[in-house]
Amino acid sequence: MRRLNCASTSWCRPLFLSLILAFFVPSLPAGSGHPQRDLRSRLLGIQTKVSPDLLEEIAFLQSHPEYDHRIQIIVRLKEQFDVSSIQVGESSTRQSILNSINGVVARMRGRQLLELAESGLIDYIAFDSPVYSTHGESGEEDFTLSNVNLQTTGADRAFDLGSDGNGVVVALFDSGIGRHPDLGRKQVLAAVDFTADRPRISKENADDFGHGTAMAGIIGGSGKASKGLYRGLASKVKFIDLKVIGEDGSGNISSVIQAVDWVIRYRRLFDIDIANLSLGKPPTDSYRNDLLCQAITKLLDNRIITVASGGNLGRTEGYPEIWGAITSPGIHPGVITAAAINTNGTLTHRDDRATLFASRGPTYLLS
Repeated sequence: MRRLNCASTSWCRPLFLSLILAFFVPSLPAGSGHPQRDLRSRLLGIQTKVSPDLLEEIAFLQSHPEYDHRIQIIVRLKEQFDVSSIQVGESSTRQSILNSINGVVARMRGRQLLELAESGLIDYIAFDSPVYSTHGESGEEDFTLSNVNLQTTGADRAFDLGSDGNGVVVALFDSGIGRHPDLGRKQVLAAVDFTADRPRISKENADDFGHGTAMAGIIGGSGKASKGLYRGLASKVKFIDLKVIGEDGSGNISSVIQAVDWVIRYRRLFDIDIANLSLGKPPTDSYRNDLLCQAITKLLDNRIITVASGGNLGRTEGYPEIWGAITSPGIHPGVITAAAINTNGTLTHRDDRATLFASRGPTYLLS
């Protein structure tokens, strides 16, 4: 079964908005000056400036003011406005300025969002949505006594030719890099925690979730703990440890974008070559409007190779196989998007298969 989100396409977005209007804003008899008719017109006027899911929230809250509450959003300002000199709503608990997208993080009541979207300051608004780490599911890992991953990826041949990652710096956007025998402390050039109110630089990040340490091991682990059996793909790489995921396996878009800003600012100081984001969120719009993807565009503009996971949305309880579920920022066409496979413990590719939990394409259509 193929499932595509038509809200991200130019021909389908008007249909999506009409469904919102029909559901949340009741039909009205002919006449002029009615508040509900005015609301319909106002929503139509902002549809290109608001992410589809936030537009739905605005429609609901405008029609049901009794449910008004504060919402954390990301606002991308028009290019001519300086984000450091403009106050938008209430300050978020997180550092509010997001330079890579000319944006700010703010908290606003639902009734204020419509006016904000109609202002001349705004280019685009979206939820500060959660992002989740991407990891395998039990029951599909390959628990064999031999490690064929290096051979099936060609990393063993690259290593024999002298390509062991020496001189390469990877910015790892994850849950932190904890202490492990396979990861030397000198491999981590800098550690910054973006999960707190403000970014904190430290000697090392604690990894209470474990995902970041695992990813660092896959990329650049020495294999010391397993006597070389589970060596990483490029064991001589060095890392910039960017903690954007908390102990529950989730974070916020704004934290990831702040980390992107940091990488762009210090890329030359640390000679950062690659960014790895084994995390994502279900996309609600085209990559052209998706604010996380917009930040990733800045990484690419700075010649930083960017790798992202495709996601873990390949199946749910109700749908054993889902198509079109690649997560953001993996939907960005400039990103190398990776998915999980099961090698079945053999060197041949003939019996390799995509894991059931891994998201499958195609990505959402471009708008």
